[in-house]
Amino acid sequence: MKTHIYLILIISVLLGCKFGDKNDVYNDDDFDFLHNEDVSITESIKQIDNVVSLIDNISLDSTLRKEYANRVNFEYIVYTYKGKPVKATSVLNENTYTVEATYYIHENLPYYIKGTMRDRDRASGNYTHKELATYLNGEKVLRRLQRTGINQENRASDLSQMPQEDITHTIYSPELDAENRYKEVMKILGTPID
Repeated sequence: MKTHIYLILIISVLLGCKFGDKNDVYNDDDFDFLHNEDVSITESIKQIDNVVSLIDNISLDSTLRKEYANRVNFEYIVYTYKGKPVKATSVLNENTYTVEATYYIHENLPYYIKGTMRDRDRASGNYTHKELATYLNGEKVLRRLQRTGINQENRASDLSQMPQEDITHTIYSPELDAENRYKEVMKILGTPID
């Protein structure tokens, strides 16, 4: 009888080790592209896409914070996994434009940012819709891709069929750009910057 109990306990432990927490989908090894110059841009982007997909498919806790500054409404949502921020969204609404951004973060460093912007040209009445995807490695911007569409409607455009244009070369300082994105994340998280 005792042998059966011990056998059941051993099997339970082994199964627990093998299958573990189904939500524990990534660890620090998934972020070896951060601060690592030995990882190629192509490999870094592949790793980033994998981690973003994992984050988008797990259950996250969230908190909402609203702010009104300079006559503009800001709305921030911080998503956490095991108590640590892994994703944050920022929405800025004004009369003629809306800017939304989703930041994927590890230890407060953004590594992928997807943003959309809608802006109305006062002269023509046309709306410009842009989508930006920015890949970072903690030190600098690795790649920035953009899609743009123009229409007469004040609603989000489906840009998925539009070609992505690589606009990385237009970034004056990839290091300074990464630092500014870090400051944006710290503001969203409500953390003072030294």
